Amino acid sequence: LVTTPDLRIVDFAVGLPGSQHDASAWEETHLFKEHDKLLGKDEFVWADSAYPLRIWCQSPYKRPEKDLPENTEFNYHVSAVRIRSEHGVGYFKGRWSSLRGLRLRIDNRKSLQFASLWIIVCIILHNFALEHEDDIDHSSDVFFRRGNQIVHGEISDKEAEQIAHEMAGGTNVEEEGDEIGLLEGKLKREELKQLLFEYLGRTTSD
Repeated sequence: LVTTPDLRIVDFAVGLPGSQHDASAWEETHLFKEHDKLLGKDEFVWADSAYPLRIWCQSPYKRPEKDLPENTEFNYHVSAVRIRSEHGVGYFKGRWSSLRGLRLRIDNRKSLQFASLWIIVCIILHNFALEHEDDIDHSSDVFFRRGNQIVHGEISDKEAEQIAHEMAGGTNVEEEGDEIGLLEGKLKREELKQLLFEYLGRTTSD
């Protein structure tokens, strides 16, 4: 899911098994396929460390780079963006209890299509509700609180897997192919770090 700060879902990919890597599902989104058309020259999206780093898709530092103090601080500030994204996903799952494990037997193309349409309808209705609801304090919304509890558990499991992968010296998706795209992404991240530290009245070691 691709969300905005106001918790709307603006892009998504459905129809892939849950065991599929996040980056593989990401490649099925409109944003990934048409980012040059959908994003302006200086626009980009934030993603977590499971996604490939590109000039238009920025993610936090990973080991060993993230162990540098200035990179740790950068990751800390970027985490606020991820938290808001988690809120968006949590609100979505909290609103539709059926998404907390679809009670469907998916064993053929037809059942997979049905499950995909189920999720898409939930996304459409979620955005419709956000558009037509009066100003709501999300922190006191029962759907929001319930969904965040679910997402926090999922995130903890995902982070544990990522840490184990890094500790084992596993290859990151961003390191596979498109070396030029990766280099451009790293240069963009350094630029963003510099801008952040200037805003904070700090300087980097570069």
